[in-house]
Amino acid sequence: MLLSILTPSRNYGSFLPDALQSVAGQEDDAVEHIVVDGASTDDTVEILRAWSHRVRFVSAPDQGQSDALNKAAAMADGEWLGWLNVDEFYLPDAFRTVRTALADTPGADVLYGDCCFVDQTGRLLRLLPQHRFVPRILRWYGPFMSTCATFIRRDALPERGWDPALRRVMDWDLFLELQRRGARFAHVRAPLAAFRIHDAQVTAVRIHSWAGEGVHVRARHDLAASPRLAKTLHVLARVDHGLRKLADGAYRRQAAVQRALRGADLRWFASSDAHENAERLVHMASRPTYR
Repeated sequence: MLLSILTPSRNYGSFLPDALQSVAGQEDDAVEHIVVDGASTDDTVEILRAWSHRVRFVSAPDQGQSDALNKAAAMADGEWLGWLNVDEFYLPDAFRTVRTALADTPGADVLYGDCCFVDQTGRLLRLLPQHRFVPRILRWYGPFMSTCATFIRRDALPERGWDPALRRVMDWDLFLELQRRGARFAHVRAPLAAFRIHDAQVTAVRIHSWAGEGVHVRARHDLAASPRLAKTLHVLARVDHGLRKLADGAYRRQAAVQRALRGADLRWFASSDAHENAERLVHMASRPTYR
């Protein structure tokens, strides 16, 4: 089974090698990595050319992240698509874990795991474990699944793909569309990837700048409600989200990892010490069951 890893890119050359190395280092021959770059003006293209033996890429103006993901998906040959932004990286043995989980959940259309937050240099801030899929939490709390730890069956991806008009909540929109179409979501209780927190990322922009996108997505997916009702449903879904994580032991795993590894370098492809840190995190945080 071929995995296609889709990476949208623009002017993040400083982070790009980590993403590339985290895919190449998985020791999995049935993987293709596709990078669609939006005509970067930094050293991105030079880096991609140096990696051309491992990566398929194009660099041309585009309409943003969603447009780049659609172009990458159109280039992909794999049965399953992974979404790795250029400032993120996979953890050790992520693809092996994904393949095992897919073999154990043959009816899944979307597989998502846990992730961890790291700082700009790749040092652990905190583990972010999740719980099994609950439609009302997705609908009213939001996209609790981390995109860097998510894999989508190619045949399940809507023809429209990602909406280029959305710059922040394209993940929520896509997951809602998949759920509306009856896609089966499965959760693997293991950390698969690292999500960087840094000032230049889209999600660092104040939420009010993107408020119109939320209104658009709610209307598209029949989530229109009075402000008071919507707020109440959001609070209830947030509480449900927290209780399910508590019941699943997510907070215990998060606290244990925090005590042992906070501040540890997780760029496992860069040094033996970081490799040991990342492997320890995966071992401590994994509970290999799939729901």
